[in-house]
Amino acid sequence: MSMLDQKKVIVTGASKGIGLAIAAMCLNGGAEVAATFNSEEGGLRALRETFAERLSFYRLDIRDAEATKVVMTEAIERLGGVDALVNNAGISRSAMFMMMSDEQWDEVFQTNLWGARHVTRQVLFPMLSQKKGVIVNVASAHGLKGASGLAAYCASKAALISLTQTLSRELSGKGVRVNAVAPGYVETDMTAYFQPEFKESLMAQIPMRRFGEPREIADAVVFLLSDRASYITGQTLVVDGGML
Repeated sequence: MSMLDQKKVIVTGASKGIGLAIAAMCLNGGAEVAATFNSEEGGLRALRETFAERLSFYRLDIRDAEATKVVMTEAIERLGGVDALVNNAGISRSAMFMMMSDEQWDEVFQTNLWGARHVTRQVLFPMLSQKKGVIVNVASAHGLKGASGLAAYCASKAALISLTQTLSRELSGKGVRVNAVAPGYVETDMTAYFQPEFKESLMAQIPMRRFGEPREIADAVVFLLSDRASYITGQTLVVDGGML
């Protein structure tokens, strides 16, 4: 039996990068997946050609609480329930703290923290009714240590880690596990714009001397979603090549 055989999983921000890798690995693990994207479908359409009826996807701006309620209701109805949620959708805005505008700060927090809250609230009702469920929040190693020029991103991911710990305490007795995965630098669109010299300087700080691959983050997420992690909750699994 596969790790997620017949599990019903929702993945946000799944059109590319880490989110797409998570959706693909969940499908390969036997799950049915409902995925969301904000601007473009990215790799989801090609993924559905392979997995047909086991993958559905929806355009959603998770900052919009009402839209999130509508989409989550439709997704859960199509899946026939929900066993697991991966809060992966997130954005970053680069600027030194004193130069970052209120609009940039709000945009990051509205997506990375409020968006995760909007989605989580919608899946918790069915999870609590069935007295079982798993939530994995994709945070960041920078949420544990910080990084110059990324104040809003780091603060929002630190808040997401704290939310993970709090929800685990509130929900463990009700059959719902909540964990986080904190990636370091990963080969995605978010890091693709790095200049070669800057990228080399970052890799010099990583003991494994390379950036991670999206599939390596997906591996950690799928493990935490699976029954093999049945006694793990409230934890943050750092996947950063030894950087922290």
